[in-house]
Amino acid sequence: MTSTHLAVTRAAALIALGLFAGACTPAAPGSAVATPTTPAVSASVVPSAVPPTAVPPSTPTKPSGNPLPPLGAFSQTTLTVRGAGGSELPVYVADSPAERQRGLMGVEDLPDGSGMLFVFDEPSTGGFWMKDTLIPLSIAFLDERGRALAVLDMMPCEADPCEVYTPGVTYTNALEVEQGLFAELGFQEGDRLSLPPELLGP
Repeated sequence: MTSTHLAVTRAAALIALGLFAGACTPAAPGSAVATPTTPAVSASVVPSAVPPTAVPPSTPTKPSGNPLPPLGAFSQTTLTVRGAGGSELPVYVADSPAERQRGLMGVEDLPDGSGMLFVFDEPSTGGFWMKDTLIPLSIAFLDERGRALAVLDMMPCEADPCEVYTPGVTYTNALEVEQGLFAELGFQEGDRLSLPPELLGP
């Protein structure tokens, strides 16, 4: 082996040794280490509920003839006011716990001559309040046949504590309208509304 060959061999050996030593050197503290790009999934994070305002209004469940514009997922029906010339009253129907809790909160204007009917699964004596409700309302507490047991006026509440309007009677349904509509229709305690067959009690 010539001296030239010997020098090349030594150089190659030194380079290989340096590469091996470098490969075995631990990363300096705080240095970046490549990781897979798949994002981590945290099992402890629960997605927040989508705000109601971010959900487009659902089409009312009544197939046709809806006299009112859609309001969220509320269905619609039409009541007849007895003793007031048979006036028809289109209403939104709140017949689930979530719908009854929401009611007319945040509604800035009701279509003229309309309202919201609250339908309960069991007779109730509970009261109503006007927290986050923007328009003055009147409420009629009804029995299972649609007779008004009590009628109250309610005012919007902007800050706690909000007044609770209790009827002092046991009722099955309740009807909210814009304040003044009951007087306009001549509807008062003791009068009756003709309820749709599916809402009539036994």
